[in-house]
Amino acid sequence: MRLKLSKSRPPDYLPLLNDMTQEELDEQGGYQMYDEQIVNNSLDVSKTIDEKNRLVLTWKGRENQENILPTIVYTGSQINFNGKNLTSNQLQKTTLGAPIVQSKKGVNKFTIGYKPLVNIKLLMSIKFVTIVSLFIFAFAKIINNFIYFKQK
Repeated sequence: MRLKLSKSRPPDYLPLLNDMTQEELDEQGGYQMYDEQIVNNSLDVSKTIDEKNRLVLTWKGRENQENILPTIVYTGSQINFNGKNLTSNQLQKTTLGAPIVQSKKGVNKFTIGYKPLVNIKLLMSIKFVTIVSLFIFAFAKIINNFIYFKQK
């Protein structure tokens, strides 16, 4: 048996845009589009992560032209393209959700992050308080049982 090396495995999740169904995405070759637009994208892009854990794509444009970027934009994505803050609705996207931007001549920068609907710090605080409360309750129960059995 011979194994074939693969550049990357298919993604577990592809977005469904414009009320598209999973079957329609499959019919249109969603995973093939993913390979073309993301994995084998011909744009020479440098990918980094900034201090806020956002993906930063930079590339040098030779002229003003339209480019498909090797990332996916979701409804809650926070986007900055060449210094201008944009929403998902303000961007033209491929069927798959890859942004289509008008590059300028020179250095271009596309930053994308995601702001969750619920504040993560609030959720973590609630989790911490719950865990501490459970430990206090368990400790009090153990002490109470110890005192009860000692009195017998």
